[in-house]
Amino acid sequence: MRSFDVENNAADGPAQFSVRPENIRMASENTPRPGTVRIRGKVCHQAFHGATELIRVECGSLMLMVRTAANSGALDHVELEFAPADAVQVRDSAERI
Repeated sequence: MRSFDVENNAADGPAQFSVRPENIRMASENTPRPGTVRIRGKVCHQAFHGATELIRVECGSLMLMVRTAANSGALDHVELEFAPADAVQVRDSAERI
């Protein structure tokens, strides 16, 4: 599992987070925006959905889905970013076996 630091109000230590595909965006500059999480990966699948595209990106053992405007063209490797506030901590369910 790939790990990185995210500023949040949770206790210190490892945790799992979920980020909605529409909250992840293509990084457009070489210099990261202050406070954003940035990660690079290989495009595994790209699907046209009218005005948007859904792109699946492999970042080590982490798989991210990105919804973006439908004008990106064919992609190979991309750099993605998202705001830490968009990362929602996932809690284990008591019913999970």
